[in-house]
Amino acid sequence: CSKERRFKIWLLENNFIMADSDAAASDLVKDDSGETVEDRISWLRSRGVKVETPEDRKTEKFLLETLGKLKVGDPDTKSFTYVYIPADDAKPLSEENATIPKSQWFIDQFPLVLKSKFSQGAIDEVTLRKTAEKHLVGNVNAGDVFAKKFTSQALAGHGGSVETFKLAENINLYLDEVGALKQLSKNKRASALANKCGFGDVPFFGDMYIGRVVSGRNMDFTLSDMDPSAKWMIEAPIYNLNKQAEQH
Repeated sequence: CSKERRFKIWLLENNFIMADSDAAASDLVKDDSGETVEDRISWLRSRGVKVETPEDRKTEKFLLETLGKLKVGDPDTKSFTYVYIPADDAKPLSEENATIPKSQWFIDQFPLVLKSKFSQGAIDEVTLRKTAEKHLVGNVNAGDVFAKKFTSQALAGHGGSVETFKLAENINLYLDEVGALKQLSKNKRASALANKCGFGDVPFFGDMYIGRVVSGRNMDFTLSDMDPSAKWMIEAPIYNLNKQAEQH
């Protein structure tokens, strides 16, 4: 539709948006529709598109600074374990821990906890331009816009982008949202895990993490949970099949 075409300049691979300022965002979507930036943000969010505003990033920055000071055992905090899945098959899986304020223990905090782990690496400019041209049909300047905005410095300054992949009930994989654009190595173990859970051949790129989230709260997920005999892994194919049926 025409509205979607007007807003496609906001989209990068996986429907992730990073605008340096409200003014910059407005410049990217100039037309004669009379719609404000707030209108566009509301319209996109209503369709499940992730939008980050400067205000969102200020709040996020404060939370990141708080998380960086916390350690296991601090008062009024909650700690949990998750598992690291390196893209390098020679490296073993390992457990890691995170500590968050109890006041924030009501929504999945992995996208915030893991941001810094995905802040390194450069997006391949050729791949970026091709992606922009594919998704932003009709905008001849799209490649130039994104090539300037998504430099290594910009990615590092933003702090990384985390994508969530729901693997099974209460179990999520977390990956670099622009890992493919960075041309990171394939994560064969993560792909094999997704296959075992009923997703077929899903290509994943770069290091990944797996954790448990129950009713919005981060809970422990340990190396023992990676055993093929784990209850969640056995039940995952049926769970995902039922979810797929519900969507149709």
